Amino acid sequence: MIADSYLTPHPDKTILDFVDIPLSVTAAMGLFFYSFNKQILPLIFWKIFGLTFIVWEVTYNVVLTGYFHIGQQWNKDMLINPLVMSLALLFVLPLFWALISLGYPSFTQKVARWWESRDFGF
Repeated sequence: MIADSYLTPHPDKTILDFVDIPLSVTAAMGLFFYSFNKQILPLIFWKIFGLTFIVWEVTYNVVLTGYFHIGQQWNKDMLINPLVMSLALLFVLPLFWALISLGYPSFTQKVARWWESRDFGF
């Protein structure tokens, strides 16, 4: 389904749409590796890719397609709708966390220790 939307001719498609698919597939692979605790590619790859992907997603999906209306994913009403943006964040935040965790395992271990040290009154 995703590949079909990228391969189907559409007048609003730009080169950015074709750059997005390999980045998104690599990010999905990273989520898979994180979920199953696998370190397939070198740590330096995930450090660079994780930060690059987060910057790409914000730039491409919010700024370029949302604000400047380049591409076909968003329309003006969807960008303003807080419910749509909240749901989108629910899906991408775990992906961002997984990519950062693959590249910076010591950082995520520190966050986990900090979180465990909090007393929430339970």
